[in-house]
Amino acid sequence: MFDSPLSQEELESLAGGDVRRWADFDLAVRRWWRPTLRFRTADLGRRLRREVLAEAACDGSGWVRQAAVERLAASDDPEALPLLLIRCVDWVEPVREAARKAALSKLDERSLRELLPLIGVLRRRQVDGWMTNLFRDNLPLLLDAALALEDRKAAAGPTKQRST
Repeated sequence: MFDSPLSQEELESLAGGDVRRWADFDLAVRRWWRPTLRFRTADLGRRLRREVLAEAACDGSGWVRQAAVERLAASDDPEALPLLLIRCVDWVEPVREAARKAALSKLDERSLRELLPLIGVLRRRQVDGWMTNLFRDNLPLLLDAALALEDRKAAAGPTKQRST
């Protein structure tokens, strides 16, 4: 899985499975992405199949990712919010800022609980402190869910190395 274009069945499996797999999907798309620009930003103006939009959100081109974020902001599909959260730690600032605005408009307590494992994984990307602040600001609502995480490193955040 994730070594070729996404099928509808694979998208449904991702959308209904472990939310941390979205981070793996993002990295995998970049591994098989080629600079031939499979997507053009103009193409993203059309109604795309959900799986094509998911791939565009992880494309190697910042222009394509930003166009995909705009489409995901208006989407109610189950993959929209996880993909927006991934783009919240994008290295391209305009992509990151657009994704953050869209993600914050969609997040509520239920979705925060469901996506907490992904938030933990994304905090490790350390673009800046935004994802950590999102986690900390909502910790009172999410404490029971955070304590129940199997991945305690994701819940605790990055650890600092001691010098010996």
